[in-house]
Amino acid sequence: MNVEKASWLHKIMKKIFTDKRQKVFYNLRMDNSEKNTGLPGLKAQLAFRILWSIAAIVASACTFTDHITSLGGDGRPPALFFTSWSVWLACLVALTSLASTVMQLRAGKNCGYNRLLPLLKFCATIMIIATFAVSAFVLPDKIWMASYWTFGSAAKHFVLPLITIADEILFHPHHHYRASYPLFGGLVPLLYWVVLIIRNVAYRTSMGGAIPQEKWGLYYPYGFTNFDNGHTLKGLCLLLLGIGAGLILIGCIFWLCDKFSKTPGSPKKKFSPGVDESDMSDFIHYLKK
Repeated sequence: MNVEKASWLHKIMKKIFTDKRQKVFYNLRMDNSEKNTGLPGLKAQLAFRILWSIAAIVASACTFTDHITSLGGDGRPPALFFTSWSVWLACLVALTSLASTVMQLRAGKNCGYNRLLPLLKFCATIMIIATFAVSAFVLPDKIWMASYWTFGSAAKHFVLPLITIADEILFHPHHHYRASYPLFGGLVPLLYWVVLIIRNVAYRTSMGGAIPQEKWGLYYPYGFTNFDNGHTLKGLCLLLLGIGAGLILIGCIFWLCDKFSKTPGSPKKKFSPGVDESDMSDFIHYLKK
């Protein structure tokens, strides 16, 4: 087939291909590109993500039950705590990842990875790592206290974080995160602290400059956030800058480990759902045979 005929056929095929055929052709290419991902099969991935989702749902439930007064809780709102938000985000990612795996299995694939919201998954993993790191290394004195090892505390601070990290290592493709992700991994968790500070400052202003001591538990989740007990807003902001820098550093380490991993896990080329020039070239090459 000469060049003129190939060019003519190229134009004809571009007009013939419908959206449905484009999607089918795209899926075939992605199936071929994912055969050597180096990731475990989807059945193993499905079993693990069912376990992950169950752990996430249980941990999310514990963020509420641990604060119910009738169950021995302190009666404080769950949304007041960083741990609750990290657990809820991890639960959302776990359920999304499970849904992605189920959809790939229903499509007849044997291997694959979660393409849904990779930035959200990255941020959720950084937040849950922070929850685990603070519990394991910053508060080591509490770990040795029997009162700390309740079912809810273990589910939120240790079980869910470790399973989330394991899913990242076992089933998420490498060479897939962008260089900007560590920055988001540090900034997204800081949104919690920014909202908390604005809320407390606004309430202190409405109360004449101080929050009554009997209401400290409803506004100050942690001792270092208490403006009315010797801590200053300036000191808290400096501390949060340090926390943000630490989270970005964790994100950078996470990204570097992903970037320089020997197992690619995902195609290096990013495909679009449409038919591009290489699609048509492959198709024309096939017709020449």
